[in-house]
Amino acid sequence: MAACLLLGCRRIPCPRAAWRVFGLTIAFAAIAAIGTVITGGNYMFLRHKPPRSSLLDLMGPWPWYIVAGAVLAVAMFAVLEAVAHAIGRHA
Repeated sequence: MAACLLLGCRRIPCPRAAWRVFGLTIAFAAIAAIGTVITGGNYMFLRHKPPRSSLLDLMGPWPWYIVAGAVLAVAMFAVLEAVAHAIGRHA
């Protein structure tokens, strides 16, 4: 959705907005982790991977796929931030 707003509608986010969203995502994951421990569930696949094959299989075993996912998210947020900055400079 953020990419559509940026590339399609030319809506430029506030400075460092991507990093605030990443922080909120980490906070939500922490809440999901607490819920996982309390209920014995597997919210956001924090306890184990899904039973069927998924892209998480490419990110290594538990808990490394969680770390790899966070690194991938940071990379995606950094690219989006760079594109937003470039578009904002030329707007």
